[in-house]
Amino acid sequence: MERNKPPIVEKPPQPQLPSLSEQLSSLHQLAEATRQKELWRDEVEIKVQTRGLPFMLMGLSDLHVGSEGTDYQALQRYLTFIKTNPVYAVLIGDLADNFSPTSHPDGMMKDLVNPSDQWAVARAFFKEYEDKILAVVSGGQHDFWQEDKSGIDIYRWLTEDLNIPLLEAGGLLRLKIDDVEFKVRLWHKIARLNSQFNLTHAGFQALRLSGDDADLVISGDKHLGGLAV
Repeated sequence: MERNKPPIVEKPPQPQLPSLSEQLSSLHQLAEATRQKELWRDEVEIKVQTRGLPFMLMGLSDLHVGSEGTDYQALQRYLTFIKTNPVYAVLIGDLADNFSPTSHPDGMMKDLVNPSDQWAVARAFFKEYEDKILAVVSGGQHDFWQEDKSGIDIYRWLTEDLNIPLLEAGGLLRLKIDDVEFKVRLWHKIARLNSQFNLTHAGFQALRLSGDDADLVISGDKHLGGLAV
């Protein structure tokens, strides 16, 4: 061994990193696969053949199933009306109260039943009224506290094996009734555009500022009724 010469150290070769183009291509494939599994859509088209019969659309919002403040007798009357008439519904947020120990425990103390039982009622509602529910809209914070804490989308279970479209908040329902199409824009909450003096202000301003040509806006959140043409 020659003096003053360091030992020869052989290291395993480092893995060759993929090129930028290859990495972006891989991310694109992952994004496409994620989108294909995504439950929530931006737009849904529904066709209705009335065959000369009436057709009515009702928005249901802020049911807060499980809350002691919900009027369950009134809710039952609404549901009976939907079932026994040519009335179809869009659900636009806060279906269950859904308070939990990790989100507003003080609210949970005022609920009649726990979140699990609340969602069991919602599942029964979805199954019984599957043919009457045209779409369900995301955006109600009460609906998604569990997803925020656990990453679990409760609507995957609620709508499993049911033909009930899920629309992102602000999504478009293209409702073609016989030969006439209506564009219905659905939000749970239209933030920062509400007016305490005009309950329909937010809907009009949302369409104006976005340049949207929707024929109808339905929103919820405020627990107040308002209608304008």
